[in-house]
Amino acid sequence: EGRNEGEPCPRCGTSLQRIRVSGRSSYVCPRCQEKP
Repeated sequence: EGRNEGEPCPRCGTSLQRIRVSGRSSYVCPRCQEKP
């Protein structure tokens, strides 16, 4: 299932943030996931 920036994290409800990794976009929860 795709995610979008600002949508709530399915685990904790915190707004997702977009990060760029190797030229591609990924959406992560700043609360549940550590930054790469």
